[in-house]
Amino acid sequence: MYNQAVRIPGLGTFAVVRKRVAGKEKDLVVVERPVFHLAKSTARDHDLRYACTDVPGHQHCEQLPYAQIASDNAVSESTVQLCLQRTIRLFHVCLENRKNVALIWRDVGMLIVQRKDVKMTFYVDFLKRLNGTEKMLQAVLEMPEMRDLVISRQDTAASQTSSGRVIILPGR
Repeated sequence: MYNQAVRIPGLGTFAVVRKRVAGKEKDLVVVERPVFHLAKSTARDHDLRYACTDVPGHQHCEQLPYAQIASDNAVSESTVQLCLQRTIRLFHVCLENRKNVALIWRDVGMLIVQRKDVKMTFYVDFLKRLNGTEKMLQAVLEMPEMRDLVISRQDTAASQTSSGRVIILPGR
């Protein structure tokens, strides 16, 4: 079941899913796993392939917390909204021009588009912040669905895509 979900206009939905999994000692632990759903219209409009995992129980999405992001960055809420709109527009221009692109979420991970393939990867330290302990992090890292979706903070966009196009999504 979803713990929390946030819709990013023009991009998709980011959610955190709670799941019960077997830990290293075969005990059951509840972990939090991030999930990103690319907007269906974006995938359709740009003919992108995206392995989207549907998670039952999702009913409600929050809007992006513009006020909190503005406060954290000492700017106005309208500045945050405009910056996000322009960033998403730049991302769409890259897609329209069939360019490979990496959209970096500063403390979360990277959304990578290579040709027509889309993949959301997550930083290990983000997964650790979500789960709190080394034991919980290990349980998340051992989940089959997370196998190819985890990168280290040292992995650069250049190492993840053959493109020189890197966009940084504004955030906290």
